[in-house]
Amino acid sequence: MRTNPLTPDILIKTLKRSSLPTVLVEGKDDFLIYRKFQNKIGARFVSFLGCGGRNTLLNIYDRKKEFSNKKVMFIADKDMWVFSSVPEKYNDIIFTKGYSIENDLYEDGQLFLNEILESNEKERFKIIINQLILWFAFEVNKIKSEEEYNTEFSEVTILSKNTFDRELNKFTDNFISKRGKEDADNEIVKKIVDSFVHKLRGKFIFQIFELLFQERKNKKGKVTYTKEQLFDLCYTEGIRDKNNETNMNRLVNELLKFKNYKKNN
Repeated sequence: MRTNPLTPDILIKTLKRSSLPTVLVEGKDDFLIYRKFQNKIGARFVSFLGCGGRNTLLNIYDRKKEFSNKKVMFIADKDMWVFSSVPEKYNDIIFTKGYSIENDLYEDGQLFLNEILESNEKERFKIIINQLILWFAFEVNKIKSEEEYNTEFSEVTILSKNTFDRELNKFTDNFISKRGKEDADNEIVKKIVDSFVHKLRGKFIFQIFELLFQERKNKKGKVTYTKEQLFDLCYTEGIRDKNNETNMNRLVNELLKFKNYKKNN
C-alpha cells in the first residue's frame, strides 16, 4: 500500500492559508470528475483540494475545529458504508449515493453507455460483471467478519493480465490464491446483484468498459473511449436536464448552495 504524502497536518495548514471556500474530496481519480464541477460553478469562487484518500479526509473532518473560521465542504465516497449506514458524526459530509463517485456517474450515464456497446460486448459485460460481483461479495464478507481486514482495493484492476484472464473472463488462479476465495454469503451476493450500480465498486465497473474499448483498438474503424471520456459522457448525461433528480445535479446543487452560503466568522 502506498503512503499518502498529504498528511492531515499538511492539508489543514493549506486550508488555513486558503482565501477561497474549499471543497475537500478524496483522491486523484476523483479530481478527474470534480474538476468538471469546479469548471461549472467557477474556479474563481471555490477551490477543490484532494486529500489523497478517504481516511485522511475523515481525519481532517474530525479536526474541523482547528479551522472553524474557514468555509469548508467535505465530499466523500460511502465506500463500505453503502452496506450499512454512515455514522451520525459524519452527517455534515456530502456522501455519494453509491459506493463511490464513479457509481453515481455510472448510474446517471448507464443507459447511454449501454447504447455505445455492441451486442457481443453487452453479453461480455454481463459475464464480467457477474465475476466481479462474486469476487467482491467475498471481499465484503471478509471485511464484515474481520474488523482489521485491509479494505484496500486500489491495486486491484481487471486490466492487469495477472489479475484477470480476458480469454476465460475470470480472475486468474494466481490472483485468487493471493487474495483468498470462498463462497460469499448469499445475502451479500444478492444485495450486490440487486443493486450492483450502487454496491459494486464503481472503478471496477468502468474498468470493464476500459477493457472492452482497449480490445476495440485492434479493430479498424471502431470508435473507442478512454476512462476520462466515459466520465465526461456520464457527467453530461447527468446534468443534461437540471430538473432531473440525477446524482450529478444533486452534487451541483450542493456545491452551488455551498458557494452562496455566507459563513459567519
